[in-house]
Amino acid sequence: MKRTIILILLLFSIQTFSQTLSFLPKGIGLEVGFGYNNLKHHVNSVAPLYNTRNYYRDAFKLTPSIRLSFKKEVFRNIAVVPFFGYSIFGGKSSEIKNGYEDEFNFRALEIGLFSSYSINNFSIAGGVKYNRILKVIGYYKGSYIDPENFNKSWNQQDMSFLFKKWSVDLGGRITYNLKNIILSTEVWFSVTDLSSSELSTFVNVSSKRFLLLIGYRL
Repeated sequence: MKRTIILILLLFSIQTFSQTLSFLPKGIGLEVGFGYNNLKHHVNSVAPLYNTRNYYRDAFKLTPSIRLSFKKEVFRNIAVVPFFGYSIFGGKSSEIKNGYEDEFNFRALEIGLFSSYSINNFSIAGGVKYNRILKVIGYYKGSYIDPENFNKSWNQQDMSFLFKKWSVDLGGRITYNLKNIILSTEVWFSVTDLSSSELSTFVNVSSKRFLLLIGYRL
């Protein structure tokens, strides 16, 4: 988290060193930001319960993203933007009556492509990205069966075995350009089931991520 804050501060001072960066190709950009996450577990109607239900982890918590991209105009006002980055997505549960809550963090490398259309200082884009999931960490505050007055603490566990090593997202983006500074908001929806192949018969997992990013583009 400290590294992300340092990068945000760096973006505001980088224009002073633009001459130093002149060796880099025009169109290259660096963005950092934070996202709000939703994670949905859909339990399928299978034996022995035959009871379909959904579990949501959508409590408010921000997680970081950092991205390197390159914008190339292919027609007037139309550009493609391939990108590569690192992101943490997932979801956090609400606290239940006895104080229990949990969270899943998917730590992933991402590679993707936007196709954008520019109007004055704004651009609108649609995109697709592939996530290579490095690790899934579960955080747990107590347990479901703890009494209400039980003293709880956070514990963490590697839960990667419950999920796939990859996923695919579709998304959209709106960007405001202020000279070389870019301010963007994005939304991403998973189009693949995140649960492992062993569990996909019983439960399907999907995610949403809403992002705010600030960056600098040469």
